[in-house]
Amino acid sequence: MTLTDQKSSDKQNGAAGDMTVIRRDILRLAWPVTVENILQMTVGLVAMAMVGRLGATSIAAVGLVNRFTQLIWALFAAIGTGSTVLIAQSTGAGNQEESRRIARSSLWMALIFMSATTLPVYLFARQALMVFNPQPDLLAVATSYFRISIWSVPFMVITMLTASILRGMGNTRTPMLIALGANVINAACQYVLIFGLGSIPAMGLNGSALAIVIAQACGALVSIGVLFRAFYPLSFLSATKKPGMSRKVLKVGVPAAAEHLCWQVAAFIVTRLIVGLGNIPMAAHQLGLQAEAISYMPSAGLGIATTALIGQSLGAGRPQLAKKYASELVRWAIVITALAASVLLFLPKQFLSLLTTDREVIELAAVYLMLMGLGQSPQNIASVFNGALRGAGDTRTPMYIALAGLWFIRIPLAMFLSKPFGVKGVWLAITVDLFFRFFLSLWRYLPGNWYKKPRLYTEGKAV
Repeated sequence: MTLTDQKSSDKQNGAAGDMTVIRRDILRLAWPVTVENILQMTVGLVAMAMVGRLGATSIAAVGLVNRFTQLIWALFAAIGTGSTVLIAQSTGAGNQEESRRIARSSLWMALIFMSATTLPVYLFARQALMVFNPQPDLLAVATSYFRISIWSVPFMVITMLTASILRGMGNTRTPMLIALGANVINAACQYVLIFGLGSIPAMGLNGSALAIVIAQACGALVSIGVLFRAFYPLSFLSATKKPGMSRKVLKVGVPAAAEHLCWQVAAFIVTRLIVGLGNIPMAAHQLGLQAEAISYMPSAGLGIATTALIGQSLGAGRPQLAKKYASELVRWAIVITALAASVLLFLPKQFLSLLTTDREVIELAAVYLMLMGLGQSPQNIASVFNGALRGAGDTRTPMYIALAGLWFIRIPLAMFLSKPFGVKGVWLAITVDLFFRFFLSLWRYLPGNWYKKPRLYTEGKAV
C-alpha cells in the first residue's frame, strides 16, 4: 500500500497517523531490508571465514580491495540516493509516469558510469593499490584478487540501482529475495572455488573473487527482469528526450555521493595509516569491520525505511505523518542497536574465532569490536536522523556533518593517536568521531524543521 492509498484509508477509518498503522508500515519496509542486510553480512562472514583460513595476508588483501569497491559505490550513490528520494516522493504523489522517467534516466546514468570505471580500474589495479604502500607480498595477492573482483562491479551497480528504485516505491521485499538468491550462490561458489571440489581446482583467494562475480551477475540478471516488469514498458530511447530528469536525480543525489566519497577518502587515509603498521593490524581491522556489521545491519534497514517513508509522506502532503514515522523509527533504532551492540561488547573473541584461527589477529580485533560496541548506538541513531533528512530532500546536511566529523575529528585524531597507541589509537579516534557526528545530527534533527522543508513534488508534478 502506498501512502496515497493509506491517506484515503485513514480518512475512511478516522485513524490518520495511528501508531498501529505507522508500526505496520515501518515493519513492512524495514524487515526485508534488515533481512537482506543480514543475509549479505552472513555471506560476507562465511566468505571471510573461508578467506581467514588462507592467512592474514589474504584477509588484508580483501580489506584493501574493499576500499576501492566502496569508493566506486560512493560515486554511484548519487544515482542510487537520487532515485530513491525522487521515486519515493513521486510514488507518494501518485505519479507513476514520473517514476518511470526517473527509473529510465537512472539506468542510463548507471550504464555510463559502469563503462567509465570498470576497465580503467582493471588495467591500473596494481598502481591503484600502491596508494596504500603495502608490503610486496600483500600487493601481489591484492592485485590478483582486485583484477578478478572488479568485474562484479557492473553487476553490483545494476542490482543496487534496482534495489534503490524499488525501495523508493515502498517495495523492500523484492530486493531482499534477489539478495537471498545471490547470497546463496555466492556462499556455495566461495567454498567450491576457494578450496576446490572434485575436478574443480582450489583457487584460493582468486576463487573468492570469482565467486563474487558469478553471484553478482546472477543477481543483476534477475534485477533487470524485475525492473522492466515494474515499469513496463520501459523504453531506453525516450530517455534522451528528458535530459532534465538526469539533472534532477543528480541534484538530489550528488550531496549524498559527496558524503559517501568523504567517507571513502577518509577510509583510504585510515587504511593507509593502518597498513603502515603491518599486516596483522590491517587483518585485525578488516575482520573487525566484517564482524561489526552484525550490529549495524538492523539499523541500516531502519535508515533506508526512514528515507522511503518520509519521502512518501511528504510527497503525499502529510508532514505530520512524516514526523510521527521519524519519531517511531528513532525509538526502534535505540532498542535494536542496544541488543545488537551487546554482542560486540561481551562476545568479541568468540565471534572473531568463527572467522579466523590466528590468535594474534583475534586478540587485536577484539579491541576494535569493543570500541565499536560503544559507538554503535550514536552511529545507528544518527543514521535514522539522516535518513529523515534525505527523505525530506535535504541531502546536504548529512554531507556537511560527515565532512565535519571525518576531516576535523577522525583523520587528525587518528594520526595523532596512532603514534603512541598504534592501531588502537586509530580505532579510538573513530569512536570519538561517531559520538561527535551523533550530536551534530541530533542538533539538526531536534528543532523539527526538517519535515517542513518544501518537497520536490506537489500534486503529482515535479517542481
